[in-house]
Amino acid sequence: YTGFTKELTTPITGVVKADGSLVLTVKYSRNSYDVKFDSNGGTAVADVTVEYDDKIIEPTVPTKTGYTFAGWYKEEALTNEWNFATDKVVGNTTLYAKYTKDLDVINHVPTLDVKEVSIVQGTNFDPLAGVSASDKEDGDLTNKIIVTGEVNVNVAGTYEVTYKVTDSTGASISKTINVVVKAKPAPTNKPVPTNKPEATKKPSRPSPTEDTTSEITIFDKDGNVDEVIVVENGSDLSDLEAEVIDGKEFIGFYDDLTGGNLVDLSNINGDLKLYPHYEDVVEPTTTTTPEVDVVVPDTSDDHGCIIHWIYIILTLLFMIIGLVTYILKKRKLNYLLEGANNV
Repeated sequence: YTGFTKELTTPITGVVKADGSLVLTVKYSRNSYDVKFDSNGGTAVADVTVEYDDKIIEPTVPTKTGYTFAGWYKEEALTNEWNFATDKVVGNTTLYAKYTKDLDVINHVPTLDVKEVSIVQGTNFDPLAGVSASDKEDGDLTNKIIVTGEVNVNVAGTYEVTYKVTDSTGASISKTINVVVKAKPAPTNKPVPTNKPEATKKPSRPSPTEDTTSEITIFDKDGNVDEVIVVENGSDLSDLEAEVIDGKEFIGFYDDLTGGNLVDLSNINGDLKLYPHYEDVVEPTTTTTPEVDVVVPDTSDDHGCIIHWIYIILTLLFMIIGLVTYILKKRKLNYLLEGANNV
């Protein structure tokens, strides 16, 4: 049989029927054939082996620089194309690749970047503003752009402007755009108020260049801003108090959180940053005090009684003086702060 080969290693067997006839069985195997792919200068394609009367699985398409693959053909002359859907292998086969040559681009056409324009009547119009042209071979061709068309910026309307550019080999491109000149809005006549009230003269204020205040930023013991106040230059803030901390004694405001210099607050003239500094309070050591007999003066007589009352009166007088002094200092500080906030 065509496409088959008798298996010589398998013995022929048969069965003798009752009528004396003999049926013999002979086994054949299907032939295998080599299929080669000639890529005709393209990338290599591996050969395959296919059995008789089977179809070929379509291989990977080969590539060839400057060409496009156009199919596999049965003859080297590239006459009849192999159809992988219907054609079958009946013997050793060679398929030949066909290509079509890619078109060579001799010269690219320039590109022109120009957009529609809208302006207000009376506005200056520059036809080359924002316009550019370029070419793959020649590069920037903006200075080669030719503009045709007139635009009267004083008359509202729509005007056509044409742009054209040509490269060194004669390839050109042109675009026409609309330039819209919009009518200028008519001025609105505001009514003139009658019986115009007399302008109230505002109180004069210092010139912005004449800063007469100072900003005082007060920090807490950890370096966080606690308060910001504004005071008149020349103010005395010597009595400015700091946060009270148990076991610490306030020793003054410094210009740095750690270290720095003690700040003189008696005459403020410029912005300041104040950091409170403290020192540990030294607790007095406990000592055993010897017992002393206290002799209480006998006030039964008039002289002792007078001395006793004088002592009490002086003590009360000193307490009153201290209280008045504290109130006056507190009121002075409040006055300064109120004056700063009203600035």
